[in-house]
Amino acid sequence: MNFSDKLFCPDLRVKTLLDISWDVFVNNDLKGLLLDIDNTLLPWGEGQVPNDIRTWLQGAKEQGMHLCLVSNSYERRVAEIARSIDVNYVHWARKPAKYGFRKAIREMNLLPQNVAVIGDQVFTDICGGNRLGCYTILVVPLSKSEFFTTKLLRLLESRLLSRLEEKGLLTKLD
Repeated sequence: MNFSDKLFCPDLRVKTLLDISWDVFVNNDLKGLLLDIDNTLLPWGEGQVPNDIRTWLQGAKEQGMHLCLVSNSYERRVAEIARSIDVNYVHWARKPAKYGFRKAIREMNLLPQNVAVIGDQVFTDICGGNRLGCYTILVVPLSKSEFFTTKLLRLLESRLLSRLEEKGLLTKLD
């Protein structure tokens, strides 16, 4: 695996957060989750976390997982969502920079190798998590709605994911 493959290849790819088996966390000694918001926990532009996602997050907390939202969005929005699901947060995280991820991991008092980053974007969530040595999980975006620049990045992302699949580094989703 070359450098760019290591940087952009998630450890796991699933359709939604709900498809992640608890065995993944146990088998990889994961104790914390850094979660993206838009198109990972809720559709882009919406403010309410769906009930099935809330239930999953509550289950993670009951299993002893530390949870933190890590978002490039502004504080008021991130804080409202974090409060609604009773988790900590880092806003203006500057993903894929290490800043926001490091801050969240430090607040959890964990090591990067014991933390999973879950998000819908390769160039922000997965790249940022891989740069720190976190376990990375890519989910399919919950909505087609997003910023214009994100739509452009999706084209590059699609080609990159296809290349990783062709190399046998990533399992193709149905």
